[in-house]
Amino acid sequence: MGTFLGHVKRYWKQLTAVAIFAVVSAIAFSVAFASQYDIVMSKPDNATDPNSWTKDYYELWTANLPGLEASEIDYSRVKWQSSDNNVIMVGGPSGQVGRLTATGAGTATVTVTYVDTDGTTVLGEYTQKFMVKLEVTNDRSDVRYQYGFVSFEKTGDTYQLNTNVVPSSNVKINWTSDNEQVATVDGNGLVTAGAAGGVATITGETDTKDQRVTITVIRKIEATTELQNMQPIKIGPNEFFNVYEDKETGKKYTNAVSANQVIFSSDGEQYIVTDTTGFIKGVNAGVKSVYIYPNIDYASFDERFANYTPDRFAAEFGASVSVRVDFGISNGKELTGAVGDTINLRVNTTDEDGRGVNWTSNNTSVATVDSNGVVTLKSSGEAIITATMDNPNLFPGETNHTAQIKITVIDNFSVDFTSKQINVGDKFELSALVTDDTAKVSWMVDDESIVSITESEESSRKITVEGLKKGKAKITAMQEVNGVIKYAYCEVDVNEPVQNVVLFPTNLSITIGDSYPIVLTFEPERPDNMEVKWVSSNEDILTVSDSGVVKGVGGGDAVVSVITLDGIKVASCDVHVRVPVTGITLSKNIVETTLSAGNYQLSYTITPEGEGVDTSVIWSSSNEDILTVDQNGFVTFVSPGNATVICQTNDIGTDGNNLLATCDFFISEPVTSVTLDFTDVTLKLGDTFRLTAEILPVNATDKTVTWISSNTSVVTVDENGLLTAVGTGSAAVLVQSNDSGITAMCNINVYQPVETVEINYTEMSVRKGTVFWLYAKAGPDNAVNKTIIWSTSNPRIATVDESGMVTAIEPGECIITATSQDTGIFATCSLTVTEPVTGISLNYTDIAIYAGDKFALIPSVEPIDADNKAVTYLSSDTSIATVDENGIVTGLKGGECVILVTTVERGLVASCKVTVYEFVTSVTINEKDVKYINNGASKAFTASVTPASATNRGVIWSSSDTNVFRVSQRGVVTAVGLGTATITATAADGSGIFDTIVLQSIRPVSTISVSPSYVTVIEGQSQRVTATISPADATIKEIEWSSSNPEIAVVDYNGEITGVTAGICYVYAKSTDGNDIVGTVKVTVKRAVPATSIVINASSVTMFPGQTRPLSARVRPSNSTDNSMWVSSDTSVATVDGNGVVTARGQGNCIIYCVAESGVEDECEVNVLALNSTSITLEQYDNYMLDIYGCTEKITWYTNNNRIATVDSNGKVIARGVGSTTIVARVNGKLLYCRVTVTKIRK
Repeated sequence: MGTFLGHVKRYWKQLTAVAIFAVVSAIAFSVAFASQYDIVMSKPDNATDPNSWTKDYYELWTANLPGLEASEIDYSRVKWQSSDNNVIMVGGPSGQVGRLTATGAGTATVTVTYVDTDGTTVLGEYTQKFMVKLEVTNDRSDVRYQYGFVSFEKTGDTYQLNTNVVPSSNVKINWTSDNEQVATVDGNGLVTAGAAGGVATITGETDTKDQRVTITVIRKIEATTELQNMQPIKIGPNEFFNVYEDKETGKKYTNAVSANQVIFSSDGEQYIVTDTTGFIKGVNAGVKSVYIYPNIDYASFDERFANYTPDRFAAEFGASVSVRVDFGISNGKELTGAVGDTINLRVNTTDEDGRGVNWTSNNTSVATVDSNGVVTLKSSGEAIITATMDNPNLFPGETNHTAQIKITVIDNFSVDFTSKQINVGDKFELSALVTDDTAKVSWMVDDESIVSITESEESSRKITVEGLKKGKAKITAMQEVNGVIKYAYCEVDVNEPVQNVVLFPTNLSITIGDSYPIVLTFEPERPDNMEVKWVSSNEDILTVSDSGVVKGVGGGDAVVSVITLDGIKVASCDVHVRVPVTGITLSKNIVETTLSAGNYQLSYTITPEGEGVDTSVIWSSSNEDILTVDQNGFVTFVSPGNATVICQTNDIGTDGNNLLATCDFFISEPVTSVTLDFTDVTLKLGDTFRLTAEILPVNATDKTVTWISSNTSVVTVDENGLLTAVGTGSAAVLVQSNDSGITAMCNINVYQPVETVEINYTEMSVRKGTVFWLYAKAGPDNAVNKTIIWSTSNPRIATVDESGMVTAIEPGECIITATSQDTGIFATCSLTVTEPVTGISLNYTDIAIYAGDKFALIPSVEPIDADNKAVTYLSSDTSIATVDENGIVTGLKGGECVILVTTVERGLVASCKVTVYEFVTSVTINEKDVKYINNGASKAFTASVTPASATNRGVIWSSSDTNVFRVSQRGVVTAVGLGTATITATAADGSGIFDTIVLQSIRPVSTISVSPSYVTVIEGQSQRVTATISPADATIKEIEWSSSNPEIAVVDYNGEITGVTAGICYVYAKSTDGNDIVGTVKVTVKRAVPATSIVINASSVTMFPGQTRPLSARVRPSNSTDNSMWVSSDTSVATVDGNGVVTARGQGNCIIYCVAESGVEDECEVNVLALNSTSITLEQYDNYMLDIYGCTEKITWYTNNNRIATVDSNGKVIARGVGSTTIVARVNGKLLYCRVTVTKIRK
């Protein structure tokens, strides 16, 4: 044993290697052996998709080994296995056929293998993935789930959801609710009812998110106690009520989450109409129920719901409320019409309930009404139309029913547009709306240069208006009826339209990151609507602001366009956004070669790369006598020497310059000597000087040189050797051969000359004998020679020494000059020597004047021979008195001031006190806006007196009638009696100036009531309200009408309210007597509802000439706000009025149409029947053929006396005995008569 262990220790490395080799060989053998069999799973015919199996579903799958003969296969070695038996269970662990059964929701993989004989080595393998669908497994025998959805009645109810997931499975379900106010769900699928009624969707999703299941939950909808206590809810015809919520306060009437979760319906749409928001509308009188229940597609859950009615839905899942629609007139409570109009009134009853309606008018001179409710408007005024009906069946316990409507009749004249806005060149039709269509309408325009009008050939009531130029014009329509001229107006605003837009530029190139304003020009230059929209075709390349400023944000090309909102005009600009080049490199920078080489190819690289980068370059040679280069970088040698190939970008870099890359070529004849023509040069600052360099040998290949200044702040040098002295000091200028580097140098000295001379005084005036100094300064500060030389133009007047000291000798004038010794530049001082002043006095020292008066102040200056006797005048208060340069004093307003007179020389002063008196020029009573004072009340008035500087600013108050107004001297006015008086405020200074105000003592308005106080109108329709003032004998009864929101409703000066847009606002009636008493009307404007269908109550009628028949039409929806129009296709057969009353005119057929404003229509065929004769005379035994014109129906003929005349079935009449009788024809229940007279046979 010891020897063995010793060998192991000694040879452990070799033994390990052998073991590893053995294992690897075995694995390789196994892999090679396993890979020699293919095994596959085959599904049965008509198999279900493996990804959509349901629980308990099973299939028989077959394992096949296509690479082996049947005799070679041992199916006992085929093994079946599932990755999760809680999802897919495999029946029988081995064999050719495997029974696969879905046991629960989830995903599992089934593996079939073929193993070796000992069952340890897999020789072939195949896998198949299966998915079993996630499903809810709750039993529908549970009453809460009987319909396939969960139904809760009250808050806190619970229901456990179950699925087909096996509890021991690894599949986890996450539960969520999309409406937790209706129902919540916990992690185990326990659903709990919330307080809100409605619908919720519960979702269960696998944690792998590959499957989900949804369940609908409804919570019963309940009516609030408040809504229940309202029953029955009372509304009138065409009145609304919202059973879901109070739209003004937001208070809810049910526990529903939102209206869109609810179905609202009634048990009689002909009585009550519902909508999806909870609004109900009264239609016909009666008591019906409105049902409220959750909004789901019930029939999709259970076919039993197909036979459910709304009352059953509400009983099981919701609530119902009782609604009473009162008896009323469907047209509303008030109507307005014009003289001559007819109105067809309707009560809100069904045909069955509406029999026996009696119509009456309380003012037949204004409006009459017939038995069918057709009102004819006779004259302007008001009338009350009353409908009464006896019907004990309409409402239990009620027999008599009454409804009223107020009719206001006006005599109207207007135009269909009171204002219109058009563009130049546009046209529109303008029509006069008249009561009397027989009287001619005349038209005129106040500015024919702005609009033109063309009268229609068909009628004087219609014109065509065309805009000619920008501006405003007023069109007047006039009609004279019975000597009264009526006017209507249309204000036309003609705008200048956009004809064209132009952009500048139309092509543009900008750098990325840069912005550029594009100029937009309108044609014409300033149209009325200049609103435009800017658009970029590619905002990744180019953005554009609302003001047309484009900005490059990426490289490339884009188009910026501008679109006008007026006329849709478009203009464009093509924009290239370039990305600047940042670098360029050549393939070589230096090439040393010989002429015999002949040529050389260069290449380049530009950065960055991408869209918007300009990669083009320009190639050039510094010396084409030495070498040339083409635009492909191909270099050709010409002669020996040195030259540079330059590659320059067409584009510029970020520093604003083109980028360069160079390659130096050397084909040399070197330079051996460089000399300059000067080695020392002295310059003044600003001077220029040229140096010349001599290059040897003369035939050197590269004679170019470089000029360099050692101090460019002193001297600069250009490439041609031109020196410029830019600063004082010393520097050296170096010239260097570019070929050999040989240099030559010149020393430069630059000094600063005097450029300016400044003197401390340019002009002076001194008295004789004065000595003073002038100072001069040479500039600039760094000038080298600043010496100044002084001189005088006249030594007899004044002298000056070398230091600038000046002595005044005699009166007179001379020039003192300071001159630069360096450059001769000079400056001067003009000197005046004068005789001095000793004193001053005035002609007045104290004086009084009136405002507006003038006087002259005269000064006396001593001595008399003083050279400078000039003086200045100054007022201490120029608002009181002014003085001009000549001493003329003018009084301006009341007060005192002092006029000061000062000598220019020495500043000696004399003064005069001035007192100015001033009258009042105006008196203004400040409270001009006050017109009325309530009787018995007082009001303080004030008066403004001007000027403020008036000497006496008091006023005296007085009243023209102290029986009406009394006024105190403090301006307090007291109304002591009704009437009018003038209050006067008079200036107290005797100037006679006064002001007045006319006041009226009134009996004030105490209250204003408006009737009705609540108005509902449709958009575009109007209703007039009436304001009543209390007390009735108030003095001022005018009313001022206004709307709290004219965007919702407007009101005119007569109190006529017109709806504009849907909403709620208030209309105010305000007193104009200064007491600001206000009456209020709440206005609700409702949306206009167009008609979707219209049905006439008869599809055909048969009539006789002269007979009338009223037709009626029912409009849908019942809440439609459309008006309808009746039209006859042939008025020679039958006519129809605006109320649908048809009058038969003559024999024939025609169609009566009823057309709603929205365009929907219905028709009724009218057959007017007439006998070919209504009276005939025959001799005995003569015959006559009677016929009904146009009749296609069966005719039944009768005779009232067979002994006088007979008639057969075809209408043939045979005279029998002498006498008279009547032949009767019956068609469609209608009777026609022909009188037959039989005479004896003439002999």
